[in-house]
Amino acid sequence: MKQLVTYPDPVLSKKAGRVVKFNSQLRELIKNMIETMDLEGGIGLAAPQIGVSKQVIVIKDSRETRALINPVLTWFSKELSPSKEGCLSCPDLWKTVMRHNSVTVQFQRIDGGKATCKFTDLESCCVQHEIDHLQGKTLYDYEDLTDIFEVKQEKPKSRFLY
Repeated sequence: MKQLVTYPDPVLSKKAGRVVKFNSQLRELIKNMIETMDLEGGIGLAAPQIGVSKQVIVIKDSRETRALINPVLTWFSKELSPSKEGCLSCPDLWKTVMRHNSVTVQFQRIDGGKATCKFTDLESCCVQHEIDHLQGKTLYDYEDLTDIFEVKQEKPKSRFLY
């Protein structure tokens, strides 16, 4: 497990560098990211959140945990929905932000091969949130739309943090 980096650490506001070497160090980074995400109760994590300025994210759903290397949004739905989000790097901050209902992401797998995947609903919100981290953007950079959408529910008992 790696130590989480929290806001306002400068690595969180810096654009992450592309991964060019697909080797054992990358596999170790991904293993550490998954372990950290799981132990912290998250459903997504970007490498900058553990102090590594590389374009690597991990996300998990009910079926699997995936690593996306050098991810790029190649398509997004016109439909947007409010998403109540928390962030492992912004403790105690919850904001409602607008996210595309579905997105398509092109990325590289751990072996360097290219892949494309469509994400919908919660997975779509999660992957957009993590890609934000790779661009140096955090929840602090978003306006909180909670009052506009009247999403005034209590903080979830099981944390869905990205």
